[in-house]
Amino acid sequence: MKNTTFKYQKYDWEGISFPIVVSQIQSVTNHYIIPFDSELTIWRDNDYWLKGSIKGIVDDVNDLEYREKGEIKKVGFIHGETLKAKSKGSEFLIEGLGLNSLSLDPIQYDNGIKISFTCDIFLENIILINNSTIKSQIISEWYLCSLPEILFANRTTRYDKHPRYKIRNGIDLPIEKDFSQTKQLGSWDFVIVKYENYEIVIQNIQKDYLPPNIDGIAIEYRNIAGEFPTVEFRKMFREYISFILGTNIQKIGVSEYELGYKLLSCKSQNPWKRSIKKNRNINPIPLRNGSDRNYFESMLNRLLHNFNELYRKVSLSDCLWKLWIGSDLPIGTNLPIIASGFEMLVNTYLKDKKVLKKYTKEEKSIYNDLVQNEIDSLSKKLSSYEFRTFVLNKLKNPYNYGIGEKISIFFKSISIEFERGSLESEAIKARNLMTHQGIDVNTEEEQRKIKKISDAYVTLINRVILKLLDYDWYYVDYSKEGVNYLKMDENL
Repeated sequence: MKNTTFKYQKYDWEGISFPIVVSQIQSVTNHYIIPFDSELTIWRDNDYWLKGSIKGIVDDVNDLEYREKGEIKKVGFIHGETLKAKSKGSEFLIEGLGLNSLSLDPIQYDNGIKISFTCDIFLENIILINNSTIKSQIISEWYLCSLPEILFANRTTRYDKHPRYKIRNGIDLPIEKDFSQTKQLGSWDFVIVKYENYEIVIQNIQKDYLPPNIDGIAIEYRNIAGEFPTVEFRKMFREYISFILGTNIQKIGVSEYELGYKLLSCKSQNPWKRSIKKNRNINPIPLRNGSDRNYFESMLNRLLHNFNELYRKVSLSDCLWKLWIGSDLPIGTNLPIIASGFEMLVNTYLKDKKVLKKYTKEEKSIYNDLVQNEIDSLSKKLSSYEFRTFVLNKLKNPYNYGIGEKISIFFKSISIEFERGSLESEAIKARNLMTHQGIDVNTEEEQRKIKKISDAYVTLINRVILKLLDYDWYYVDYSKEGVNYLKMDENL
């Protein structure tokens, strides 16, 4: 991957330009005895994971052995090392570090033999420490993703020789007239989402900074009312954007700034999965409406409130995560994972809305008295049938609903109806068949059939969530080849 040294790096992408070399190393957790003057180099690989190497000289090779409470530990789990280090006057914290692939060479000195070492390292993150007393006014979170074609509503202007670097037109004060002739760059690259006292910017990232064949966005929070959104809100918002874009965006860092984008601190971290697939989006709705630049921004603002309300009441996060994980799995193994998330959504919705009646002990007693004679009679009549126990248990305890019954009640509750034998029905049934290996995927024809059913299940989940958000325009049908849009009241 190209070295991202473009001059706007520090405020248009993660604030650390890789590769970075640090030294003056101090251990915080003391799992390894790494010499102070060792040199540590960190970079990102093609999947954007943090990698590194370290070289230095030790008196004793045992200094590089993992230890806990001062004692070398040869077996069992290990904890990542935390180091402090410096580079060009800046101080960094490196977390989750471990050593591997150690190479040793003895060197003869006048006062004896020392050991020159080099080794690879793995790490979780690297943090540029804010040693100033200045409080952050902007937080930018950086994400890798697959971005469908979108028109952004607002324009950013970037200046070569000005302390404010860039101006977000419409929300930042314009630059002084004295700098009006300063060389500048401009791009339509962000939308604004407003929620209560929060003002959130979503920015498209220029290709110069990114790995090949992948996209990036920034989610920027501004301290408008004296505080930033909570961690819980930011998690919800990240999953909201992931749902709308149809891809689980991968966080790779966060930066904090003063107003005007003077960098105070930043953190670079590993994405949560190894690779991101471009153009595998399952966005639930059209993300573009002709040449209307305001469409995407308007839609994000319109659906956010209901998404946040729904997120707090039902297992929407679990449903979405299993949808994203299942969508990456091979055909034949994906549907049980996707369906289990949907079933969690169904269960929590029915509980939140109190759709299923809870019977009192008195009501249950009246029912038992009412059917006891019939149960005794059926017990004798069905004595030779293997399903006798199942039938009797259902009659004795009809208050417990199976997941199939709950799903039927759920669809009726949200006014989505489809016929027996429809593609939606086939998709819901296929979940059990896949779980119990009741589907043969060894033939090409069967593979196409299962793919269609899986895509139908994904489409159905998207449609259900949109319905719960009171969305009323078109949704995307993934069960057919090509791009297909259906109205919300249309079935597959």
